[in-house]
This record gives sequence, structure tokens and C-alpha cells, in this order.
Amino acid sequence: RVPLIKNGKIPESIKTREKENEAARLYEWATNFINSNNITCTVVERENSKNSENLIYTTDALMFKDTAHIIFSDKLDKKILEGKTFDPNNYEMQTEYSKKAYAVQNSLLAREYYKKGINYQLREVKPGIKEVVLVGQGTGRLLNGRRLGSGLHEAIEAKEAAIGKNKIPKYDVPIKKQSVTVATCTYPDLLSMYKSGISGMTGTSNSKEFIDVYGMPTYEVPSRKTNIRKDLDDELYLTKEAKYKAIIKEILNAQKNLQPVLIGTTSVEESEIISKLLSEEGIRHQLLNAVRDENEAGIISNAGQLGKVTVATNMAGRGTDIKLGKGAEEAGGLYVIGTSRNNSKRVDNQLRGRAGRQGDPGKTKYFTSLEDDLVVLRGSDKLKEALQTLGKTDLPIQNKVIKSQVDRCQAAQEAEDQVARISSEKYGSVLSQQKNQIYNQRNKILESKSILPLLKDMISDYTDSLMETKDIDEIKAKLGHLVNIDGIEFKKYDELKQEIMNTLSKKLIQASSSKDYEENTKDKMIDVIDSYWIEHLDYLTESKMNAGFYALAQKNPLDEYKFNAYKRFEEITPYIQNELITYSLMPEKQFGEYEIKETLLFEDEKVSRR
Repeated sequence: RVPLIKNGKIPESIKTREKENEAARLYEWATNFINSNNITCTVVERENSKNSENLIYTTDALMFKDTAHIIFSDKLDKKILEGKTFDPNNYEMQTEYSKKAYAVQNSLLAREYYKKGINYQLREVKPGIKEVVLVGQGTGRLLNGRRLGSGLHEAIEAKEAAIGKNKIPKYDVPIKKQSVTVATCTYPDLLSMYKSGISGMTGTSNSKEFIDVYGMPTYEVPSRKTNIRKDLDDELYLTKEAKYKAIIKEILNAQKNLQPVLIGTTSVEESEIISKLLSEEGIRHQLLNAVRDENEAGIISNAGQLGKVTVATNMAGRGTDIKLGKGAEEAGGLYVIGTSRNNSKRVDNQLRGRAGRQGDPGKTKYFTSLEDDLVVLRGSDKLKEALQTLGKTDLPIQNKVIKSQVDRCQAAQEAEDQVARISSEKYGSVLSQQKNQIYNQRNKILESKSILPLLKDMISDYTDSLMETKDIDEIKAKLGHLVNIDGIEFKKYDELKQEIMNTLSKKLIQASSSKDYEENTKDKMIDVIDSYWIEHLDYLTESKMNAGFYALAQKNPLDEYKFNAYKRFEEITPYIQNELITYSLMPEKQFGEYEIKETLLFEDEKVSRR
């Protein structure tokens, strides 16, 4: 669901219009605002839950866990406005409210949705200073250097900094400067760049999705040896506590004949819980997760040794062949235990595949509970009603109807994720077309032996498009800093165009004689293109996030996104050309010094360049 993203520092030209530590101050304010005003946020499992509309009258905000969507109550809006009446015609008030409301929303998400040990970890940088490091939800690995966008990472840092002030010993979590997305593409877009084609191998493929998303057929390769692994039926429990007790009991039984056991968990938090319970029972084991990931390959490769117990998150054993040690085969081979179902059956099968490799014996079993996140988020109202008839019990649930509901929860999540991937590709195709145009322009500049022919063509094209407006005021606004328009006598616009072209051509020849012209001009031209592209990516991200509002207005979100994306791209293109021409004709100007006099207008919103 997540496209390939490259983050970078905010370019100097954008920094000049922002206060240096604006994000840090804003999220420090939002965190303090929430804490000092005791802002309440009620968490609702699903956005379509019954009575969620009534809950908004008893709390400051509602957060829907399945969508991470937050809505404010009227009283929270009033607190943000500090008792003032919102005036939609007051641009300054509107801007200030939007900024603060967005920060409060992110700060509530940081508090209610993003949990330490599940979504991120704190890592000590130096004594008294820590940093927030994201945890990959699919692998359990630390995602070094990666940051959440749209201010979410800053909100988490502000939350942890506030917590650190009250800890003994105290520690600080500095709010780092915001990074920006400088490049992004989807996986299908990346793979399509391999002109000679691609190939791959997996043991858990989704043949239909390979065709639908990648347009690639799949073929089954028979196993070299017969798979004799036993995949046991799942055990379902009412509570997590009962489930964990059953897992520990199962591990103790396996230990009686020293059968090696690999326990796969869906989060760092759950791996720590299992590890703690094993320690309480005196069971020696090795723990492998995002916090403790030293010698990963060594730990996993030894998981098949006689009597070994290994606890690991989903990253366990990917690419590592677990070979059975002496006597382990006679003990039944590797026993893989899953502590809860993953969002995808494919990931479940990846964990199962750690056992019974190369014809070895082994067995697998999943333990689930009706308190697991997947079941809570995707469980139907009928399932919740059925739970009330069970009463409190630590025994496994045998009701086939209830057990089948867990499979339905996973199927529902898989279907939603598949729709999201296909939808992401449809949105991504719009971005890919524009990205290719931008990158082609960049490549022409970088690969040209001389940029003069490119600039001459650009000057000609830009002047042609500008003359089509036949608006003398706009022509002056766009080219008045390069050509004295008032000093040109003309009766027809063709005469004006020719005179402007002659003047710009002479200026280009004069400018090109300056020292290191080619290198300096290319650098500034690339900076111009990149700065506009970065802002365009921000616009597309925001437009995609707001796509749901179009659905409420009975409009197709994808069609509206495409329209806005193409409209915006067409509007910024002449502004890019204007800056490229300006810096090429005025080599003494540094990047960021030039400002276009006119402001861009998008969707009735003024977006000022620099």
C-alpha cells in the first residue's frame, strides 16, 4: 500500500518563506494544548459503528481505529479558537485555525493511534537524547532514517518529549526539521522501467493480483521434495490472556521432548509479552525483534537446534534457511507457533513456511483471540452479539460459526488491502505520467553538452504561449524584469513577440559568456524544477487525502483527483519556464532570489511562490 518514497531536506528556496522552527513550536503548542486542557478522545473501532454520532456529544474528539480518522466536537473547535467565533471570511483566522486544528489532529493521532513498541521505538542517540524510529508493520524491522509525513512524525516527537520531561532520569526527544518528499513512485511504476522485463520467485504469491496490478502471469514450480509439514487447526480463545496461557502451555509440552519452537508475533509489543511469560516459566529462549535484532541470521538459522525456543516478529527467517540440528528431526522437527493472525493469509503462510523445509518434518499452529486487533477491527456486529453468550472462559472456543468469523475478518482485511493497492496504482498512474515529463526535462538539462539550444527553444515556446494571452499587463508581469516592454513600439502582437525574442536572444548570448555559465545555470535550473515538483507532490498528497470529500458530494474521487492533478500541472509549467529563463539570462542571481510577481491561483486559494 505504501509507494516508494524518497525524502529530503527542505530546499533553501522554500526555507526562506518558513520560520526555521515553525513545526517544532507548533507541535509543542499542540501537545501542551491537549495536556493542559485535558482533551479527551474516544476511540471507536470502526467508522460505521453504531452510536458513534452520539458519542461526539460526550467527548472532545472521536478517533476511528480502522481508518485513523479523527473528528472534532464543537467544544474542541471553540477551545482551539480560544472562545472566538469562527469567521469564514477572515482569511487570517481561517489560516490560523487550520494550522492549529491540523496540529491538534496529528497530536491526537500520535497519542491514541501511534504506540511505542508497535509503531515506533525510542532509540538513545546520546545520554539524555533520544529519537523516534519507525517500526515496519510487515517485518518488525526498524526503519532507520524514515519519517512519517504531514507532520505526524513531529507530533510523535513532541509527545515523547513531553513524556521524557517527567521521567527519571529525564530525557529529551528533539523535534527534527521537517523533511519533504522529493520523489515517489509505485512498485508497478518502478518495475515497468525494466524494459527487458522482470522475473521473481515466491512461495506465497497471489496469482490474480500479479495479473491485475503488474500484468504478469505466474507459474507453479513443483516442490523438489514432498512437503510433510503438519498445519494444525487454529485455536481460538475469548481473551488475549487466555490465548497467551495456551501458547506457553503448548511450548512447555514441546519442551518435554526438546522439539525446537519458533514463535512468530505480529508486533514488537507482543514479542516482549511472550518473552516475559517464557522467562516467568523459566524457559530459556532468544528474542528477535526491532529492538533486539543483533545477529538476526545467526539466531534464525539456529532456531532448528534441539530444544531451542525463539521468539521473533514477522521478519523472522526471511531469506534464511532453518536447518534442523542433530536429534531435532526425531523430536518432530521445527514447531512454528503464530501468536495471532496477520492481516494477510500470505504472511501467515510465510511464517508457516519456516517449518518443514526441504522435506523436513515440522508442524505449525496459530493461536488467536477475539481481542486480537484484526478481529476487533473487522469483526461483525453478529460476532460481538455471539460473544455475549459465551461468558468468561479460558477454554478454546469450539463453535464453528464463531471460528469461521476469524477467517472472514482476515478475508475482509485482505480485500480492503487489495482494493487499496489497486486504487493506489490508479492514483499513482497519474503521478507517473507527470513524473516522467519532469524527469525527462531534468535529463535533457543534465545530459546536454550545451544548454543554449534548449534555452532558445524554451524562450520561443514560452514567448509564443504568453503572446496568446494578448494581455499586456500579464506580459509585463512575466517578462518586464528582462525586457523593457514599455519601450517597444508595436501595432501587432507579432511585432512585439519578435522584438521580445530578439532582446532575449541577445541577453542569452551575453549571459552565456560569463564564467562557469553552463555548470552554474544547470544547477539553478535543476533546483527550480525540483522545488516546483516538491510542491506539486505535496499538493497531490493533500488532494488524495481529501478525495473522500468528493465522494460525499456524489463525485468520483479518482476523476476529481485526475482533474486537479492535470490542471495544477498545466498551471505550474509556464511558471517553471519563467524561472528557468530568468536564471539563464541573469547568471548573477542566486537560486531563490527571484520571485514571480503574480501569484498562482489554485482552487480559489492563493499559493505564493517562495
